[in-house]
Amino acid sequence: MLVAIPALNSSRQWVDVPNIGTFKVADFFVRFERLTELPGCPYLGAFGKVHSALLAPLDGALWLNAGQVDDPSICIPQPLIAALAERFQMGDASDLTEADVLVFGILRTSRNGKKFMVLDDLNHITLVLPDDQQDFGASDAVGWSW
Repeated sequence: MLVAIPALNSSRQWVDVPNIGTFKVADFFVRFERLTELPGCPYLGAFGKVHSALLAPLDGALWLNAGQVDDPSICIPQPLIAALAERFQMGDASDLTEADVLVFGILRTSRNGKKFMVLDDLNHITLVLPDDQQDFGASDAVGWSW
C-alpha cells in the first residue's frame, strides 16, 4: 500500500490519468493529512488509515473518517455500499476501522471547511482490511447487517 512508500511525497515521476491529465506522483497521490485543494489537480488519489466508519442516518451513505472532525472523510453513497461489502467481504461498517484506503476522486470542501471526497465508482477505491478482518478466500460474500 502507498502508506509504506516514504519517498512518495517527494517523487519526481509523473502519472498519466486517462481523460483527466498528467500529474507529478507526489501531487497526485496525497496522504489524508496533506489534502489540500491543489490548483490544476482537482482529481487525485487520496490514501491513509480509516479511523471510523459511520452510516449517515438521513441518506444512508457510509462515511469513512480519517481522524478528528477536521480531518478528511470519504463518502460512499448508499447505492454502492452493498457492492463494496461484497467486494471486500465485510459484515458491517466496523470492519473498516483501521483499514488502509486509497480512493480516487475530486477533493471537495463543505461550507464548514470539511474536506471530503465522494466515491462515484467502485473501481476508484481499494481497501486493505486489518489482518483479523481479511477473508479474501471466502466463496460467499457477507451482506451488510444493518
